[in-house]
Amino acid sequence: MVYCKSIAHKTNIMVFPKNKANDISVKLNEITITKVEHCRYLGIFLDEIFTWSHHIDTVYSKLMKYVGIFYKIRNKLPLSVLRNIYFAFVYD
Repeated sequence: MVYCKSIAHKTNIMVFPKNKANDISVKLNEITITKVEHCRYLGIFLDEIFTWSHHIDTVYSKLMKYVGIFYKIRNKLPLSVLRNIYFAFVYD
């Protein structure tokens, strides 16, 4: 059971719709699984009420870290290299 204990701390639950999730408690091997309001799944952030606000905020803040760099190097590197840099740092 060591394997189950090692993954239980990484596991979260979300219940849809939000108004029905007030009293749900899930345990795995006597470890309570944490209920969260949003989680990342397959590269996108899902939340309890299916809005994209957390996902958009995350992508926006990640992109804003690199926009200045892209602006400064846009004329110095070929498009293929710029595209590779974008996919390496931003397109996660």
